[in-house]
Amino acid sequence: GRVEYCHNGRWSALCTTYTTSQITASRICSQLGYKQPNYASIYRDGRFGTNINKPHVSWISCSSSHLNVRECSVSTTGCAINCINQYGIKCYDHEGCHEGNVRLVNGTV
Repeated sequence: GRVEYCHNGRWSALCTTYTTSQITASRICSQLGYKQPNYASIYRDGRFGTNINKPHVSWISCSSSHLNVRECSVSTTGCAINCINQYGIKCYDHEGCHEGNVRLVNGTV
């Protein structure tokens, strides 16, 4: 779904002005209750809807040392007021069997 981040007591849409990493998407999924390790498909095209009436967050940047999004860097500058392309993700647990996923059994990478 569309990612929104609580900032200064208000829900803010995450704009796609800047690239958000796979690590950040994984931390968002973890905070939503998906087991680690997890995988997130990233969408930057507003496919989960847009809300131009909300405040916007330009980017969230997490590193592998961050356990959840609260520990990550956040910027509220540089995003247009009418951000059309809002960031969305689809979260998956690695343990689940989802269409198109692959895995190795009894082997190594």
